[in-house]
Amino acid sequence: MKSNTKLTQFTVEYWLMVFAFLMLLSMGLKAILDVDRNFDTWVYHFPFAARLWGMIPPEAFVFDDYFESRYHGFGLLGEYLQGFFWFITGRPESSNLVGYFSLILYLFFLKKYFNVPFYLSTLALLAIPIVQIHATSSYIDLPSAIAIAVLIMLTYHIYVTSQQISKVDLFIIFIAGFCAANMRLQFTPIVFIIIGFTLYRLWQKAFKTSPGSSRRKTFLTVFILVIALPVIFATPVKNLFIYGNPVYPVVVKVAGITLNHKEETPPEPSLPGSKLSRPLLWLYSVFEIVPRPLFDGDWSIDQGGARIRGDQFGGYFGAYVLFNSILFLYLGYCNWSRDTKIAAFIIILMSVVTAFMPSSPRLRYYMYWMIVLVSFNLSLLCNLAGSARLPIFINRRSMGIISGLTLGIVIVCTHAEYVRPLFFPFSVFFESKIDANLLKKVHEGDKVCIKLPHPQWLFLYSSVFQPPLNYSIKPAESIDQCGSWRLLKTETGS
Repeated sequence: MKSNTKLTQFTVEYWLMVFAFLMLLSMGLKAILDVDRNFDTWVYHFPFAARLWGMIPPEAFVFDDYFESRYHGFGLLGEYLQGFFWFITGRPESSNLVGYFSLILYLFFLKKYFNVPFYLSTLALLAIPIVQIHATSSYIDLPSAIAIAVLIMLTYHIYVTSQQISKVDLFIIFIAGFCAANMRLQFTPIVFIIIGFTLYRLWQKAFKTSPGSSRRKTFLTVFILVIALPVIFATPVKNLFIYGNPVYPVVVKVAGITLNHKEETPPEPSLPGSKLSRPLLWLYSVFEIVPRPLFDGDWSIDQGGARIRGDQFGGYFGAYVLFNSILFLYLGYCNWSRDTKIAAFIIILMSVVTAFMPSSPRLRYYMYWMIVLVSFNLSLLCNLAGSARLPIFINRRSMGIISGLTLGIVIVCTHAEYVRPLFFPFSVFFESKIDANLLKKVHEGDKVCIKLPHPQWLFLYSSVFQPPLNYSIKPAESIDQCGSWRLLKTETGS
């Protein structure tokens, strides 16, 4: 009887492994083969990436004042990595690999530090719609969120383990903090808070160890991490010295003084007819209780096209959030240990900080929250396996089945658009978006303004895609904005 039970358990895990592997393989092919067609990618991610890698000089594709100031003020590490893959492969499609590889690295991280099986973390994380969607796109939301999640989970590991921090741990903390702070400016305070807790724990360990080499080693580790802070916060430090504003070009006030800026704070998400505080809107968005509770089933990369009322709400799958919240509470009830208490404190602090962050209801900006919640559940579940405190049905196989079923629902609701190759390369996309007649009017050495009905596709007309021609283009709404440059218009395109 026992052998039959073990065989059944092995069979279940085997098929879950196969499912997870096929998902990652299919999504990997999609990331390589399909070009990202989303708005932000072509408005600034790709133009920034091409400029960073010298694929197009600044004078050949001229940004307007809005995006020029963003290029100089925003953290560009994400675009730099996208440009790297584009540059070495010669294919803009390869920029998707930044998001995809960030997810793969996080799966290995959970396996190494928290003993979470690869298949389980794959299914549990891909069941989060917005994680699945961003894993094969050229947005930087997922890579930056993964960096924050690594930083939080590794700090948790430092608190629950009695071992001294290793050089590898220190290096990962540095890389994760550097990536997060230099991909998203709004992550600067979050990274600062997390590293503050990290340094405090290291300092604690220094005084708990016996005098001698161990204590000196810990002090040295703290000192190195402190010295590394200006590098971790390279973008805000640079902005502070050059522009007098750490979050330039966005407006910020300090002691009633408005610092140098080029743009106002983006408008906050809102619900028509309802004036709710930002934290309450965040809760509405997390649980997707707009307009009906827990499930909407119409997820997109920025939630801008969802059927829900309001502006870019949802994306975590409200029912899945509720399940993971209840599971964490139950695991804490079954084993209210020091490890669980620290995890609970982190989730509470993380929730409070996130809820008050700018545009917090736009969950794609802060998807680390759901990633960390799921990661804690996976860690506690796997490390409590075999404990008498847990019922027999609370195990990693059950979690794998539930996550797999949830993933299946998400795939059905999104028509598998984000997990399978659509065989839509850049060449096909290019032909579908440009006006070939207008492009024929651009010649070697030209300086032209181009007015498009959909200006997000302007970058497609740049010389980076027309070798060996060299010419300059810039956007224009009217002839007055062109000066001596020639104005070209098109009424076609989508």
